[in-house]
Amino acid sequence: MVAVQFSMNGGYRLYYRHCDTYPTGLGYELISKLKAAQIFGWHVEGIDKILEEVGCVDEKRTAIEPEDAFLHVQGDLEYIYVIKNVDDPTTLSVQILRTSNPRSTPNFAFPIYFSYIRFVSIKSHELMTDMARVEGTAGMILHALEAYHRAAQSTVKVVASSSG
Repeated sequence: MVAVQFSMNGGYRLYYRHCDTYPTGLGYELISKLKAAQIFGWHVEGIDKILEEVGCVDEKRTAIEPEDAFLHVQGDLEYIYVIKNVDDPTTLSVQILRTSNPRSTPNFAFPIYFSYIRFVSIKSHELMTDMARVEGTAGMILHALEAYHRAAQSTVKVVASSSG
């Protein structure tokens, strides 16, 4: 899911792409196109074209917060890409959120990447390397949180059975 905030005080318009939505897929494509658009003269109207080029479809839905796309709209998302400040090329930014899907832990989303587009490397291999690191780190964090959750659940069961 891609959540785009068109004004600082507004909600997020949601776009969806069904496959290859990992940071090394959609993340790389989306950030590369945003960076190129910024270099060659950013226009707010271009965001729809960029999202179409990377295979995103307008869901014709909005969310108050990006996490709502996972928690209230579609529960099988793994990544949410948040684009903010589309009306200002100097503060145009992308954030990537990782969700707890498909793990057995409670539903939540947490940030794993943020950058103003103007600071993103224009070298494609550097961006791809960054996205691979983001993807790997997100997986490790999610596994650690899952292990912590399992340990906390088993501690609760042991305490409950010994006091019973």
